[in-house]
Amino acid sequence: MTNQLRGVLTRINSETQSAFLPGRIIFDNILIAHELLHDMSHKKGGKNAYMPLKLDMSKAYDRVEWPFLESIMLKFGFSRTWIDHTMSLVSSISYSFLVNGALRGFIRPTKEIRQIDPLLPYLFLLYTEELTMLREAKERRALTGVKIRRESPSINHILFAHDTMLFCKASVDEGMEVMSILQDYEVASGQKINLGKCTVSFDASTSTHVVRREIRSILGMREVSHQGNYLGLPSHIGRSKREVFRYIMEKVEDQMRGWKGKLLSQASKEVMIKAVTSAIPIFVMNYFISVGIIDNLNSLMAKFFWCNAEGGRGIHWKAWDKLCKNKLDGELGFKDLKCMNLTILAKQG
Repeated sequence: MTNQLRGVLTRINSETQSAFLPGRIIFDNILIAHELLHDMSHKKGGKNAYMPLKLDMSKAYDRVEWPFLESIMLKFGFSRTWIDHTMSLVSSISYSFLVNGALRGFIRPTKEIRQIDPLLPYLFLLYTEELTMLREAKERRALTGVKIRRESPSINHILFAHDTMLFCKASVDEGMEVMSILQDYEVASGQKINLGKCTVSFDASTSTHVVRREIRSILGMREVSHQGNYLGLPSHIGRSKREVFRYIMEKVEDQMRGWKGKLLSQASKEVMIKAVTSAIPIFVMNYFISVGIIDNLNSLMAKFFWCNAEGGRGIHWKAWDKLCKNKLDGELGFKDLKCMNLTILAKQG
């Protein structure tokens, strides 16, 4: 059933949804969001001002209403037999409690879907498709999408499951339209927008503090100078990449700090570096990374590999770039992070 539904969803779900679907990856959304936010942060003038909004759904999977899910499948034309099979799987959830080693109670919920089921994340994509109200609002020109260049497409929202970013004109009318759509979505679907975690920012063209204050009061969201992380990566890169990606260095250092006291052998250090340390920056490397950060990571791994039994600095018997050569050439075959970064970026290109 999961395989059949995956093939259908690519034709049903809008192109703004990138989660779980064949041919769509998380980095599509990261790339689009970063380019839009970068363009808006460097915008110096113009008659139109824009604002990005990052939405947060409160306990999205726990708030899935089963009747609403069934009505969506009917709307998209699924057969009655398929819907009955699917709803029987969804509604088969039950809970008991372990009290003093014995099972007590028997509870059947009336909503939610389990993320561990292979079928149910795809059903959640059908659920979020109701946010196409945003696309319909753009089509009737109630919301204005953002265009980086005259010939580029207009974008007013991107989705990755329930992670949503909106882009619209910074005006009171469009702020009211956004809130109207979100309130309708809450009433229809049972979802809840967590306004305490939602954020809004404005581009440089929105210079009037009165307009910003009115929009904030309508949206009920917190204003930030830059949207923070989106899908695990920073959405704003300043002048220093080293500062932005310092957290990668800190993760690697924390890992190695815990290993040094374990008196690992040279072979154990090799395994730990290849299996754990080299994998930490891979996600960031799919989109961007600083050459300086890579050099620092190589330096940390080399120090850890050659450190003595007490964890102090040992003798570096061979250069790290030579140790990164293939085992067939007599070396240890550590990952060359610079080459890996270029390879992954080339794949994105």
